[in-house]
Amino acid sequence: MTNAISTDISPAAAESARDTLPGALQVAEHVPGQLRTELIETARDAFSQGLQLTATIAAPVMLGLAVLTAVLLRHVHTVAEPQNQPVLNQEEEPACP
Repeated sequence: MTNAISTDISPAAAESARDTLPGALQVAEHVPGQLRTELIETARDAFSQGLQLTATIAAPVMLGLAVLTAVLLRHVHTVAEPQNQPVLNQEEEPACP
């Protein structure tokens, strides 16, 4: 995105345009015609590429963590509650043997 930013833009505005998509769109509001279009397109493309890269990295990591969790927890058994236990009323006291 560095090449798409004109020298007519102040260094602070150029930095803002490089940092975030909203920053680039805000700077684009103050630049003329063709430069505005190029800046918006470049910023959106950069955002999309960053999003795709993040998803490409995150998907295999999440899949790996899911497999690791399944492997580590495969021998853990849950304790089921007994089926024939009577439900006590809150007012009743449990019987002592």
